[in-house]
Amino acid sequence: LDLADARDALAGIVFSVIAHELVHAWLPVSLFPREDPWVKEGFTSFYGYAFAARGGWIGPATVDRLFAKYDEGVFGDVDLEEVELSDPRLWYEEYSGENWRRVTYDRGFAVGLLLDVYLRTETDNRKSLDDVLPVLFGRHRHRGFDRDAFMAAIEDGTGVDARAFFSRWVDSTEVPEPRLVDDAMRQAIEFGAFARD
Repeated sequence: LDLADARDALAGIVFSVIAHELVHAWLPVSLFPREDPWVKEGFTSFYGYAFAARGGWIGPATVDRLFAKYDEGVFGDVDLEEVELSDPRLWYEEYSGENWRRVTYDRGFAVGLLLDVYLRTETDNRKSLDDVLPVLFGRHRHRGFDRDAFMAAIEDGTGVDARAFFSRWVDSTEVPEPRLVDDAMRQAIEFGAFARD
């Protein structure tokens, strides 16, 4: 494995994992989402890949396949269809089995992607999750934040009211269908969420 060779697919995987783990220094270490356990791995998965792509460590072909196995990994899994993403059991069940892991890693990643695309769509791609996390960090670093603070940061960072989004995708058991996630991924790529500056 040659980490200096950007063409090496394994190097891209290593850098994606490194980016993911570095995001954990932000979520949930510096910013602890008390009422949204899904953010711990959902946002971290989204940003791990986004930062790896923006840094040039993974290319468009890899980005395009991030949800290639979402259909087989998510659907038909009873736990995923019965647990809300705000369910506090996610804090301690996350690693108790593959079903629970998929709630935050797979479904959480999908909802994180959908939220970023929602914010970009509502603001004509002028604002995104990139504008929300610095607001949260500025107000709540090194301590937890609740849902009201989360909603305030989204609105202050983007001008968008995300309560209806959270009602549908976070506080319910509805799982984003593969076609919706695929469409969101295409939109995110078009918006430049995974593009190098």
